[in-house]
Amino acid sequence: VQAGGMTKSYILRYRVHGRLTQFTLGRDPVLSPAEARKEAIQKLGEVHAGNDPLKAKKNAANVLSVKDAAKRFREEHIETKVKPKTRTEYTRQMDKTVLPALGHLPITAVTHEDVAKLHHKLRETPITANRVMALLSKFFNQVEKWGLRPRNSNPCSDIEKLKELGRDRFLSKEEIGRLGETMLEAERIKLVSP
Repeated sequence: VQAGGMTKSYILRYRVHGRLTQFTLGRDPVLSPAEARKEAIQKLGEVHAGNDPLKAKKNAANVLSVKDAAKRFREEHIETKVKPKTRTEYTRQMDKTVLPALGHLPITAVTHEDVAKLHHKLRETPITANRVMALLSKFFNQVEKWGLRPRNSNPCSDIEKLKELGRDRFLSKEEIGRLGETMLEAERIKLVSP
């Protein structure tokens, strides 16, 4: 325990490869003495197993979140390499569906199960579910190219598309007018029987 002014910090000192290192476990009163002791025992177990808890903590701090990687994907891919209509759709899917579900996760921690759960959650709208999976697959392929995930680790692989039912579409007034004109012309030249 180190006291500085009014706050106390719980510090674990240990050696890794002969070098003295210290790891801050937490501060009082956020961490009680019993919790600090328990945490210290766990960290010493990691040291005994040959791991450096401080190095692991620094590595974890350097990992981008899905939200951070999505910002880069938007700037370097969506805004520059896709058509305007697709850009609008990708942006909407990212903001409305992907980021609320996965944005908080470290990019390296997203699993096949995480993506499959999101796909399943969207099953009532199969077209949307499949479009979101297509976007996520492109996103994770790009993340791999940037070196933020290992190659061939795309969590979207092996997720089967949902069956998409046809959508009803009604003709616009202009289309109805053109259809009527075409039918009249076809009748005039005897292409269709009355």
